This record gives sequence, structure tokens and C-alpha cells, in this order.
Amino acid sequence: MNIEINGVTLQGDFMDAGFMEILEPALVEVREDIQKTKTQPRGLVAASYDALNKAMDKFFNKVFGPETSKQLFGESRNVMIRMEALAKIDQLAKESRKQFNDFSNKYSQRQQQNGFNSMQGHKPKQKRT
Repeated sequence: MNIEINGVTLQGDFMDAGFMEILEPALVEVREDIQKTKTQPRGLVAASYDALNKAMDKFFNKVFGPETSKQLFGESRNVMIRMEALAKIDQLAKESRKQFNDFSNKYSQRQQQNGFNSMQGHKPKQKRT
């Protein structure tokens, strides 16, 4: 799947187990890193923004390869640009999970109606002796 961010096309397949093995822990880690910046003692806003930028740069480089953050953001230190990019990845992941869940639920419901589960409660005929 092509993912367009800031004029750069990234590749990510949210239905591929290998991609998700990298993405899911990276999302957890970036959320934790962002939370840590909120609990740090209040200081300069610039320092807080730089800590957030570093967390998100680490995320993009981990998921999409080294130097990805430089391609996406260049020398910009604008925290909102990174937050919007991260939100886009998170939203695409959620949409893919929903698509998968909708499909698998539809399939499993059909299986219950037509398959083995529809036989539950059915008693086999007794043999006459």
C-alpha cells in the first residue's frame, strides 16, 4: 500500500504480518515516549517539542527504514507536522484492522450458519437394536 506523507510515498502493508510485527511495537513505544514528555518537569517549550520530534523520528525510522524521518520532515522542527504524519499512520492501521474484523466477522457468521456450528444441539438418530 502506498502511504503519502508530505509528498513522500512510503510502503506499508497493514495486512502483512511482517509489517505489523514492526509497526505495532513501534506504535506502543512512540505512545510511551510521547507520554513521558508529558510527565517531565515543565521547561522550555522548545525542549518539549524536540523530545516529541525525536520520539516520532525514531518511530518513522524504525518502521519505514533509516533516514525516513529526514525524507519526510527535512530540517523542520515543527512538531505538528510530525503529529499529523503519525496520526495518519495510526488511522490507516485502525482502518485496516476494522476492514479485517468486518470481513472475518462476516465469514465466521456465515460459517456458523452453514457449517459445523449449525449442527450443535442436533441429536444423532438412535440405532435400533
